[in-house]
Amino acid sequence: MLIRTNETGRRLNDGHLAALAGDRVSSSEFRYRRGTEVFGEGDEPEYVYQIVSGAVRTYRMLSDGRRQINSFHLPSDMFGFENGKSHRFSAEALVETKVRIIRQRTLLCSMADHAGGTTNQGASPR
Repeated sequence: MLIRTNETGRRLNDGHLAALAGDRVSSSEFRYRRGTEVFGEGDEPEYVYQIVSGAVRTYRMLSDGRRQINSFHLPSDMFGFENGKSHRFSAEALVETKVRIIRQRTLLCSMADHAGGTTNQGASPR
């Protein structure tokens, strides 16, 4: 079950997200109960996630029913970045887990703007 945990649903970022995006984006916080899927293999990668508390594993189900673990994510870890059109793995909360969620497209655009503003200062347009 997915539960929104903050009253407004949006907050300014801190930590890794702020460093990446330059405080130009806000996120929503959600809580996932133990065993709840965060996203599934093959889903469109619309969001990026940062763990506030708890733990998530990313995995793939093999044709013989076994689970192949990709990685474990702990507080302050970010996951869900994809360069393709779908998630290559599923993600599941191992314990009650609180995450910050931000749209991947918003984060990437903000990162590009932030990098452009810091690396191209004083450059003239061509």
